[in-house]
Amino acid sequence: MTVPARPRRRLGARLATTPVPLPPPATSVPGAFVALTDVLHAAHAVSDVAAVQQFALERIGPVSGARCAALYLVDGESELLRLSATWEWPEAQRPWLDAMRVRIGFGPTGEAAAERRAIEVPDLRAPEMPDEWRDLSAELDVHALLALPIVGAQQLLGVLTFYFAAPGALAPDQRHVLRFAAEQLGLALAKLRAEEARRRAEAAQAESDIDAGRAEAVAAAAQRGRDDFLSQVTYDLRTPLAGLLSNLSLLATESSGQLTVAQRGELAAAQDAAERLRQALESLFDAASLQAGDVQLVWEDFDPRAPVREAIREGAPADGHVRVEAELPVLAVPPMRSDRRTVARILVNLIREACARTLDGAVRVSVDVDAPSARVRFRVRDAGVAADAAAQATAFDVLRRPDGAVGTMTPLARGRDLARLLGGTLELHSVVGMSEAVLDLPIVPLAGNGTAG
Repeated sequence: MTVPARPRRRLGARLATTPVPLPPPATSVPGAFVALTDVLHAAHAVSDVAAVQQFALERIGPVSGARCAALYLVDGESELLRLSATWEWPEAQRPWLDAMRVRIGFGPTGEAAAERRAIEVPDLRAPEMPDEWRDLSAELDVHALLALPIVGAQQLLGVLTFYFAAPGALAPDQRHVLRFAAEQLGLALAKLRAEEARRRAEAAQAESDIDAGRAEAVAAAAQRGRDDFLSQVTYDLRTPLAGLLSNLSLLATESSGQLTVAQRGELAAAQDAAERLRQALESLFDAASLQAGDVQLVWEDFDPRAPVREAIREGAPADGHVRVEAELPVLAVPPMRSDRRTVARILVNLIREACARTLDGAVRVSVDVDAPSARVRFRVRDAGVAADAAAQATAFDVLRRPDGAVGTMTPLARGRDLARLLGGTLELHSVVGMSEAVLDLPIVPLAGNGTAG
């Protein structure tokens, strides 16, 4: 059923142009390895987004154990998901395929999109289920479902939902295969969309710059080549890393056999190393986007305490050698309007920097809302080695290579530039026995700042 659309501010992130086919995970699900391999190769060789979507469903569907499956994609700038591809969809429902829409945040598929996490419902007809969920079960003649968010380049692209005839939870191997398929489909779709956008941009650039001087054209081409190279490197590393993290997670479930104490320790070390690599790649992607002037922001209203909790979960040391504590207001605070994920990324980098300086003790993260000045201030405080005046003066510098060209951005430099895009500031204060980073942001961005309007 079609529901009214509501404006949605969303901007995508650029990816590189060519993926690296990743070997699918080892699994006991019959035919899964061949099906996933076919999908990965199709994403690598085919440039038609719709064809890749339908092919992926037709190859994954038969090995999923589902009665039918559907791929929903975010419908433009709205808060809706539209049905983009189906497998074994009931004939009685086919006349309405083009009109089908799901509002983000409603129903299992909508909740998977809103929360960006898998939603598994073992029994849609259970008495405690909402009426609309039981109605969906009756219309499709199914009892269970698994809805998996499709995410690429930190952007929600859609949801892949599998519907099962019999009630009950999925087997670990079965769930793992479908999660892996959704992850790889997200990377492939983001790559294909980025290529389409790049082709359109290049065509528009060629038309608008037809009278431009040769020197300007050469400089623009060199800059694009550099940006594409950074994006390519980031994507080529992130693609196999996604599979590595997925396989390590499967090993941790011990579904293939119980691990010894020593093996669990080695597995934990491997997971920690892989996670650190993922974090480094995210930082590289942020730096490349900042230097290319291609940072995409998603403006939304949220509780200022939410990015603090998110940053502590992601930025606290896995080995626990430094405690990271939150000092948050107990009473309700007014919401702020900004890019929640970007705020969290800035705080994650500040937490990691503070933990690196702290040999003993704790790192404390706080937030306070100053209603009269309409500002929100996030503070990351540590009791580590204080930076001297010279170190503070260069903390926000962009590192340069020996030839004088711009090189890597420091975490604080990235955070400062991201804060400016959000209409705020980032400062570092350091005295004997204490350092404090202060991220100062507006509760509501000023008109004309970034893409807030």
